[in-house]
Amino acid sequence: TLVTNDDIKRCALENTGSPAATSTRRESVGHLEGVDSSSGFGFTPTFLLTLDLSRTGMDARAFNMIAKSLGENNMLTTLRLERSGVTDEGATALSGALQANRNSMLMALYLDENRIDDTGGQQIGQLLESNATLTTLSLAKNSIGNDGASAIAYALGINYTLTSLSLGDNKVGALGVDSLARV
Repeated sequence: TLVTNDDIKRCALENTGSPAATSTRRESVGHLEGVDSSSGFGFTPTFLLTLDLSRTGMDARAFNMIAKSLGENNMLTTLRLERSGVTDEGATALSGALQANRNSMLMALYLDENRIDDTGGQQIGQLLESNATLTTLSLAKNSIGNDGASAIAYALGINYTLTSLSLGDNKVGALGVDSLARV
């Protein structure tokens, strides 16, 4: 099944039609199995505010397409990728795209129950060092250990916009907890 921009438009959880619209339309997002990278998949429409691709089991190509779109999208405020197969490579791609997009409005990023370990945690830490829009970041139930937690803790000393961070059910030990406690 190919997923196009029109498919993403129809699948938006909070598609207001325009920033000034008051009504919302809710639809579900289906699996992205067999996504063809030549399909133009992306979510650059200016009206898309929330995108939920949780439990989709996306592959690296799909994450790269999402990351590319994040590098161009200036309206998306919430991205939910829980249980969607995000690895360190995916976390790196998402972090890089958000760092490059100085006009991003993304305020909430949910990456719970994926396969992110210290490498991905360090990349997310780098993102937080320069990001001024994220207020909520959820990384629960991954494999982030001391190194990833320490990188995130360091970034929190610089980042003044993040107000909610979830790292529950990771592999953070005493060293990582100590780093976080010092923020």
